[in-house]
Amino acid sequence: MKKRVWTVVTVLGILFLAGAAGLTLWNFNTDQAAAEESRSLLTELAEAIPEVEAQPVFPVENGMPVVEVEGQNYMGAINFPDLDRELPVLASYELEKLKTAPAVYHGTPQTGDLVICAHNYRSHFGPLQRLPIGAQVLLKAVDGNLYEYQVAATEVVSPFAVADVTSGEWDLTLFTCTLGGRTRYVVRCDLI
Repeated sequence: MKKRVWTVVTVLGILFLAGAAGLTLWNFNTDQAAAEESRSLLTELAEAIPEVEAQPVFPVENGMPVVEVEGQNYMGAINFPDLDRELPVLASYELEKLKTAPAVYHGTPQTGDLVICAHNYRSHFGPLQRLPIGAQVLLKAVDGNLYEYQVAATEVVSPFAVADVTSGEWDLTLFTCTLGGRTRYVVRCDLI
């Protein structure tokens, strides 16, 4: 009887380990696909953003100029020099779209209450926790305007703290899930 229980426990353990390995591989592949998609979109987006000299007319979504790339509206690109990372930014939030790029969750750069969210993929906002206070964050809008921000504060909040994240007290707020998804890591930035 003990031998039978031991065999069942051993088989279950092997199955759980195989499942964990499979989940890890799936997460890695999802992250890699998101990184490749972001790089491709960033190249196309860079070609669509004009130099400041020309001021073409753009369609407007959520009060900000946008450009369409591969059927999606983008408001610009965000750059983290300290992380050596640049990402396209979708003009509006939809959970399914976050698999390819960060998205505007609330506000606009023009009104000084912009909130951008992204998955915590290593290729997206996962490394935000490595941004030190004082780090530079650059946002190039599709109309050619460049917004320069500086990290002023970081915090961890409940996933239900939407009012805290979108309060408008900060010029730029970035957030992503922490590992496990039970809380949100928030980066607060001032326009400089």
